[in-house]
Amino acid sequence: MTELLHDPERAARMGAAGRERVLAEFGWPAIARQTVDVYAAVVTARG
Repeated sequence: MTELLHDPERAARMGAAGRERVLAEFGWPAIARQTVDVYAAVVTARG
């Protein structure tokens, strides 16, 4: 944490990367894809 306090540019880059990851993995489009995948697996298993 101390290093990031002394390097605000690095802290900003890390924050932006974290936000991108959260949106990619937990945003509504990702949740929708995961839901479709679960339904497809259930339908396939019952097939």
